[in-house]
Amino acid sequence: MNKTFKLTERAPYKLNDKLYKVYQNTVSNPGNIHNLCTNFSVPFILKIVLNLGLSFVPPTQPSIPTIAKLFNEGIRKIGWKIYFKLNKNESNFSEFDNLIWNLNKNKNFKTKKSIEIHNELFSENLLKSFINEVKLRTRNSNLIPKSLLLSLRTMITSNNIIIKPTDKNSGIAVMNAEDYDTEIFRQLSNTNFYTEVSEYTYHNNIELLKHKIISAMERKLLPAEIKKLIPNHHSPAKFYILPKVHKQYESFPQGRPISNAKPTFTAGISKLLDKLLQPIIHHIPEIIIDSSHFILRLQELKLCPTHKYTLVTIDVEALYTNLKLENCLKYCTSLFTQYKERSNTILDIETSSIEFLLNCCLLNHYIKYKDSFYYQHQGIPMGSSCSVSVANLTVFKELETNFTQSEIIFKCRFIDDIFLILDSTNIIDTEQWIKEACQHHYLTFTHSYSEISINFLDLTIKLEEESNVITTHLFSKPTNRHKYLHFYSDHPIHTLKAIPYSQGIRIIRICSQAEDREREIEILLTKFTERCYPARLMDQCRDKLKLMSRFDLLKPKTDFLINHLRINNPNILRIYGVRGTTSHHNNNKVFIVMPFYKNILNYSNIIKYLIQFSINNCNNEEIKTIAQNLEYIISFKRNAILSLLLKEN
Repeated sequence: MNKTFKLTERAPYKLNDKLYKVYQNTVSNPGNIHNLCTNFSVPFILKIVLNLGLSFVPPTQPSIPTIAKLFNEGIRKIGWKIYFKLNKNESNFSEFDNLIWNLNKNKNFKTKKSIEIHNELFSENLLKSFINEVKLRTRNSNLIPKSLLLSLRTMITSNNIIIKPTDKNSGIAVMNAEDYDTEIFRQLSNTNFYTEVSEYTYHNNIELLKHKIISAMERKLLPAEIKKLIPNHHSPAKFYILPKVHKQYESFPQGRPISNAKPTFTAGISKLLDKLLQPIIHHIPEIIIDSSHFILRLQELKLCPTHKYTLVTIDVEALYTNLKLENCLKYCTSLFTQYKERSNTILDIETSSIEFLLNCCLLNHYIKYKDSFYYQHQGIPMGSSCSVSVANLTVFKELETNFTQSEIIFKCRFIDDIFLILDSTNIIDTEQWIKEACQHHYLTFTHSYSEISINFLDLTIKLEEESNVITTHLFSKPTNRHKYLHFYSDHPIHTLKAIPYSQGIRIIRICSQAEDREREIEILLTKFTERCYPARLMDQCRDKLKLMSRFDLLKPKTDFLINHLRINNPNILRIYGVRGTTSHHNNNKVFIVMPFYKNILNYSNIIKYLIQFSINNCNNEEIKTIAQNLEYIISFKRNAILSLLLKEN
């Protein structure tokens, strides 16, 4: 049994060198932890642990039952894959089938034939051999004593404390649960958006919705495939907030509302709607997919050096909660009708069915916090899979007559963020011009503008004086603490190496000037060094990034971006030599998902070796040949993160 770690004992950072480095980092970065409690002083030892990050995975001893369960699941998937190959079903496995598979991936798919294949390939002793190898190759790991985590959890629980990340990546908030609850109930009591209902009302209305969907399928008003999207178990969306500590407040900051719609009854239908509506977005030229898309669009633009230009950013205030549901339904349905024949959708479905499913998702969103249930009657649900697509299409129609003035020579939009370049040579009052352009009968806007530089998404866009050449630079909000995943977290080394490298690639894409890129990369690597990434690894990362070509990194690669450019900006594809979509589905890959433990030596190799050994000893040549031609990829899932370990079960 683990002894309880007394918080009065010698500081844990003295137990090993790694924690001492974390201690030093905590001392040098005191502003990362925001204590919002009026009657609780955060112990320094808790600050040290929290400074590792709420997504930090403390190295622990392997959970043998978990490992055994997922190993069995992995080899079962191999039998299922071979079953598909033998029956030549893969060619008929549509994108809709893939959606259903992903929605039900935790279910135990089995057929008599797949079980027979499994038994032909793998002996009963395979699992036992694997577990024995794991035990032999496991080293002790004790970065954070388990007793310390238990003591901290007890302290947090007994003091009625809640710990959450803050809004805008500005650190971690330590709060009284009573204050946190008060802010949540303040938001949920706003009758403009929510109505409190009983638990009975929630279950009764969802049951009525279920019968309505089944009845529509029986009357052929919905495709029969929709039945596969109806879950056996469901619950209301989970509601929480991220405190806005970067804004001024008196006793407690307002919170950014977040709802997790994953467990809801309509989660599967929402995913299908997103897949159906995404192709429609390709026909809306103003929409940008990401920062790279925005840069590609800007590069096409040539400004006259003798004209005066103004850079403008406009934000639609509280878009999700303010959009009118009746307009969302009307506009999404009409756009689907308009572009359906020119879009490649994953399911042959009528416009009336789209309207029916949108009604199901948008008009049946329930939220639960503690024991209280709420119905959202205004705005589209945050956290729902289709919400971004619905918002994109609806805003396009809502603002169809806005921002059409001849002075606008460039326009793009990322959901609720709008970017304009005005030829302001003949505009006398820019402020008044923008205010008049932003008139709408119910949506409201905030805006900023400059003739020199402006921030948009994660970029700063600048106009060079005299030449009007556009340059792009990295923009990071002042509140961002840049607390990347800590190097001591129990993650695979390839993941830890990939994080600084991918962030460096992002800098190369964004920064149009070489000296700017070099400076930002050095700043980036310093931030990772503060998170205990070794100097040798940072040197390797720097050397790799020096070899990267910005032209190659900006080259469109995803099917979604390529399809959007093909319709709206084909010249960009010609410049980069992109002729077709780039992704090719490999039907021979089998992903075996396992929990990761840094302290198991040669973990991946053990799994691959035992699987290959079993396949090579299979007596059924047909099954053996198929199994040998499959590619086995060990994919790891993380164990319990710090935020869960410090929370009461």
